[in-house]
Amino acid sequence: MREINETWGKARDLVSLVRCVGVFIAVTILLPFSSAAAEPDVLISAGGEKFIGELESATADEVTFKSQAAGEITVPWSKVKELHSTRRFAVIPKNVKISGTEEAKAIPQGTVSVAEKRIEIKPAPPAVARAVSLTDSGHVVDVDSFEGSFQSPGVFGGWSPTVSVGGSLVAATQNEKTLNAAVRLERLVPDVDWRNTSNRTLIDLSASYTRTHSTLASNPATVRAIIYQANAERDQYLAPWLFGFGQMTYDHNYTQNLNLGWTYAGGLGWAVWRKPGQELDLKGSADYIQRLYYLRAFNKSLFASTFGESYRNKRKHGVEFHEELDFIPAWNDTQAYAAAGKAGVSVPISESFSLDFNAKDSFLNGVPAAYKKNSFAFSVDLSYSP
Repeated sequence: MREINETWGKARDLVSLVRCVGVFIAVTILLPFSSAAAEPDVLISAGGEKFIGELESATADEVTFKSQAAGEITVPWSKVKELHSTRRFAVIPKNVKISGTEEAKAIPQGTVSVAEKRIEIKPAPPAVARAVSLTDSGHVVDVDSFEGSFQSPGVFGGWSPTVSVGGSLVAATQNEKTLNAAVRLERLVPDVDWRNTSNRTLIDLSASYTRTHSTLASNPATVRAIIYQANAERDQYLAPWLFGFGQMTYDHNYTQNLNLGWTYAGGLGWAVWRKPGQELDLKGSADYIQRLYYLRAFNKSLFASTFGESYRNKRKHGVEFHEELDFIPAWNDTQAYAAAGKAGVSVPISESFSLDFNAKDSFLNGVPAAYKKNSFAFSVDLSYSP
């Protein structure tokens, strides 16, 4: 029995020794790598101030750095003396738009150092280091984001939602209540400035409800005005400046006697002018339109076209102006033409909230005689975008 216990004790000692040796070897091998990964990035300003933290990204004009002490800062390149990072980045030349993975192979990748207005990129051996002038670099992007831009976001990924609400209440001889609500979903693939857009999807839902009640004893009346619209559009880019699109729209406008109208359209678009934060598009399409009025004698089935333009301009501080204008001639009933336009300004009031000023106009020729052809709405809404 004693011999068994002694043998068992020696075996346990041997197992403990093997474990200790294994732990020592693992620590010895992995410690240099963990130390290198944990080494922070360093930014030195032109004035000699030193920031410790993490390089996030850079453009042709400025660098975004997350400092351990100061938080996220954005510094113009003209005020940067040195920058060193042990993380891997892709340095994309100025005015270069990448379409596919083959073009991406030509983009230098590696750890980066900036000094004397030049960026040095050190790739993994045996590749040799490269240096480019800051004036020739357009974007500095971490490798994970760079490679991720070539992956599909899936059906539910990549969406940018915006929810807007607004309303008013009037209590007087006439009592009036108004409520506006809208939801917008937008997705760009890929959603980066340094790649050519592959496709764009837009989904818009909006509704406006107004109830007016007169308290006059001689004319007690209640009037309701209900307007809603649902719109979905898919743009597929055939070239950086040319895209094909499909669109469907559903409308209800009680003020124009329109019970339900729907449009199915397909056509081509031309990106006339594109800059970061700005875009001007021209579009033309062939449409099938159905308009069902409360007065059924005015119902129409139309073969039409839509000729339109849209413009968006987002300024540096987040203020955005956008407008759209469409003219819709009907070919099988030339008197049933229509037009639509909208414009708005969005002013940010916090990181996720903005105050929106929107105007929308709809013109339908051929509505019943008792109704106005034109419907105009103006609203001030509070919007939330996560």
